[in-house]
Amino acid sequence: MATIVSINDYIGGNTNIPNLDLVGVNLDTNYIQVYEPIFLKELLGAELYAAYIADPTEARFIALLPYIKPAIIRYVYRQYVEDNGGTFLGGTGAVKAKKQNNTNESAWPMIVKAWNQMLDYNKKTYKFLHDNATYPEYTYIMPIWWFNDWYWREEERNCVPEIYRSVNGLGL
Repeated sequence: MATIVSINDYIGGNTNIPNLDLVGVNLDTNYIQVYEPIFLKELLGAELYAAYIADPTEARFIALLPYIKPAIIRYVYRQYVEDNGGTFLGGTGAVKAKKQNNTNESAWPMIVKAWNQMLDYNKKTYKFLHDNATYPEYTYIMPIWWFNDWYWREEERNCVPEIYRSVNGLGL
């Protein structure tokens, strides 16, 4: 099955991955092809995902692309940055600087930013699917308090799937 996102989606912008000529195959086979289906199953639910796999060229799924593609880009980017610890972000590949007074920058701010941007797209996708009758297979109902961007109690937070939970700089 062809993927929705491609290596070209990681050229420039806030999801830029330098040296795609060196890491492109790894990004495609180990991240895009692995994490895109995981994300889609979680976002769409089992029944709608099965319908999408059966015919991804159906008009209703083409209409979904502007909602889900930016979210997938950020989800895969987050996985890639987290797994690589941000070492690729120097623009010259994975290197260890030996300058005096050098400090290593954390990749965590980029991970948090990408994840929370993905969350915003997921909310828009949820609303689109929930309000649109052409997706009868979509049955996932989020609690109304979820749209407030904060949670009353920890047990309420835990009943929301991970792709709908925001994170902060502390990873909470």
